Amino acid sequence: VTLARTTFILDGGQPVILAGWVDFDGRIRYTIEVPVTAQLAGQTLGSALKGHSIVIPVSGTVDNPVFDTSGLKKSLDSLIGEKNMKKVTDFLDQLRKDLQR
Repeated sequence: VTLARTTFILDGGQPVILAGWVDFDGRIRYTIEVPVTAQLAGQTLGSALKGHSIVIPVSGTVDNPVFDTSGLKKSLDSLIGEKNMKKVTDFLDQLRKDLQR
């Protein structure tokens, strides 16, 4: 088992924290923590939600990660609202693509 916790910055300056483990047989158990920023949620809402994060559990294998997005839209709606939901959804789609490289 290899444990890891790292912070990286995506294009555009959005921080993402990845924490978890990879087993020798390729199984994974991670959490992706995305701090709510003005860039992600909009200037006013980002300032109001400073210090909050969106946490996405990831399991499965290195070759086939499974993102547990159940309830994610509901929690995002309550945090961010529908106006900025498209930005968040686009960000999460890009994050998934980046992590699968």
